[in-house]
Amino acid sequence: MARPALLGGLRLRAELEERCRTVEGALAVDFASLVSVTWLTVPDVIEVLEAVALREIEDRRAARRESHHRRLTELRPAMPEPEVPYELPEFTERFQGLLECVRLHAELGELDEVMELANLGAAFVMDPEMERNPLLDNLAGELLWAVADGLAVESYYVRALDYFGAASEMLHATRMPLDVRRSMDLLIAERCLRLLEAGLPMEEDLLGRAGAALTRIDPSYDRLPEVAAARFAVARLASDRPVLARLASRPSLSPAVRRAAELLAGLDGVAAWDAEFGPFAAPIYAECHDIGLGRAFAHFSMDVLPGGEAGHRSARIGDVELAEALCDELTAAIHRWSGAAPAAGAAFVRDGLRLPLRRAVPTAAMHVLLPFARRPPDQAPESVRFLFGLGVDRTLPAHVDRMLWFFDTTGAETGGMESEAALACAAILVGHARRLLPPGALTRYVGHLELGDSHEEALSRARRGVPLDPAHEQATS
Repeated sequence: MARPALLGGLRLRAELEERCRTVEGALAVDFASLVSVTWLTVPDVIEVLEAVALREIEDRRAARRESHHRRLTELRPAMPEPEVPYELPEFTERFQGLLECVRLHAELGELDEVMELANLGAAFVMDPEMERNPLLDNLAGELLWAVADGLAVESYYVRALDYFGAASEMLHATRMPLDVRRSMDLLIAERCLRLLEAGLPMEEDLLGRAGAALTRIDPSYDRLPEVAAARFAVARLASDRPVLARLASRPSLSPAVRRAAELLAGLDGVAAWDAEFGPFAAPIYAECHDIGLGRAFAHFSMDVLPGGEAGHRSARIGDVELAEALCDELTAAIHRWSGAAPAAGAAFVRDGLRLPLRRAVPTAAMHVLLPFARRPPDQAPESVRFLFGLGVDRTLPAHVDRMLWFFDTTGAETGGMESEAALACAAILVGHARRLLPPGALTRYVGHLELGDSHEEALSRARRGVPLDPAHEQATS
């Protein structure tokens, strides 16, 4: 048999590139009209994808350049001019335009223009001979922050925080309205948290600054979600258990955050987490602290989770799997569990009753992992085998139910989409369940969990073979 014609030569490659385009970020290829190509090799496709991606990036850059320059043309006449007296509202509006110009020039990589505008702005708000007031210090901080973002100069962030802090002190000293003071102090806390999240190697006590700013906010503002969220973020980083305990009952926080605050306040040390969650402790600890599974397993002095670090991840976009270098096909498969979540409003018939689906997390992931539980160990990814093994020993029914209790809230908030922690817990529970049930009963066990059963109830019904059928309208509710 003659070998199909390869995609060879620049002409045919260019022909395929012309038929590739992006539609809302997804790659679309018109293969139907590409009659001269009957075979594509991986290197060919990679080169085409690279060419299309580069073309798309350049097109977006050109569009952004055009949009930014158009906006800069609009803003230039509205910027403040030296030695021109302005009323306070007009000056503030013009200075905000200057700040926007700084950001736009920074995004375009026009650093000379950034410095030119920074010097212009400094003349208005950072003159040492000017009498200081909260507005000037706030604008000076925003100017330094914009320049720091544009030039990546860490020291400018610190100076910006100093100006923000000075503005806050004056607002409190002059007993300005509580709303004004709260806005300034919340801004300081959020900016510090942003720097902490970015992991900038600063010597400044950013967590201390954030905490000090929040202590100046009147407790009555804890009713605002943004204030309560900032308090939670700082308390979590500082391991401030009394504050976390108070936040656990704040209705301004989401149920999932309140649940995390409750656990972080009540569980002190590895032994307490182990007693509460058994083998599920490390993943739930990771979820509560918003950290990677690798760090959580290390905190519990456990073996490193295979495939839990960078290099093993994958994502599916349409029919294309994009995987990192160390990710094999089986490992990539388990990252598709989120699509297995049952549809909203799904229901089943059990014992003649129509019952709505009550739990999609972590049961959706369990459905995807069940096939690995039925295969020989060498046909499952190393990470899955590792997590299955954690469920073999020291798993108590109470541990399973506490884990389900935790995700019953977080899963509802994410609409059935599961986190890495939920996926890990699903694998641990499958590893535990396969020791207690024959292979044919595992799917029934997961189905009963989906209806809200406890671990023991689901096991009992799975052992007895209680059937689950899709609900029909005539079923009794």
